[in-house]
Amino acid sequence: MSGRGSSLAGMSGGEQQMCAMARALMAAPQLMMVDEMSLGLAPAVVEQLMGALDTIRDEGVTVLLVEQDVQLALSRGPTGAKYSRPDASCTAA
Repeated sequence: MSGRGSSLAGMSGGEQQMCAMARALMAAPQLMMVDEMSLGLAPAVVEQLMGALDTIRDEGVTVLLVEQDVQLALSRGPTGAKYSRPDASCTAA
């Protein structure tokens, strides 16, 4: 990031997501809620962010992940639920 200035506008989407996660962790949360983390990011960046979430979860923080990529989200946690539209049905996994 050096040479690009310190504005948020100069950060990539993945850098912005990591910055947001770091800011949230500074409060030592018991629960971290993450909404659509992968939206618009390259697959390699998404994998890096998911690895960070795995580490956060392993450190004892509960992670609530809302994600458009259902397979990605359900593959990461011990429990999960999938909501479908238009009838808003729920399937536990």
